[in-house]
Amino acid sequence: SNWSKDLHICYERFPDLKIVFTGSSVMRLKEENVDLRDIVQSYNLRGFSFREFLNLQTEMKFHAYSLEDILANHEQISKGILAKVRPLDYFQDYLHHGFYPFFLEKRNFSENLLKTMNMMLEVDILLIKQIELKYLSKTYWQPLSLKRLTSVNWLPIYRLRELR
Repeated sequence: SNWSKDLHICYERFPDLKIVFTGSSVMRLKEENVDLRDIVQSYNLRGFSFREFLNLQTEMKFHAYSLEDILANHEQISKGILAKVRPLDYFQDYLHHGFYPFFLEKRNFSENLLKTMNMMLEVDILLIKQIELKYLSKTYWQPLSLKRLTSVNWLPIYRLRELR
């Protein structure tokens, strides 16, 4: 199906309609989709920072600081934060599930995370490195499951960073 053409038709037929859609981080919307080139405004959505996660969990409004501010005023900044909250009480939760906004849904967190990881492995990395799926061994290339994920030796996966 030609989804970009369908989106363009909706854009023309319903000018008051605001259309929001998501795509893989490797999608080159404007370069590869002539239909959308002049009408799409692209926004790259990153995962939550620890500060953003803390703001959501505590319903407080901790401000972002520049590196210069932190270097010059780290004692004052940390005292101000510690007077309101104990950040380390939230840090393990952030490391476990706080980067992706799925945790806000309160259900299907593991399933959504696995879908995202599979998408990154099956689409993003293969496209970035221009690897064809047929060249990968079928014994190693299977969708992730929670059972497989908990039994994984993570050391080789950390080496994927070297692909960048």
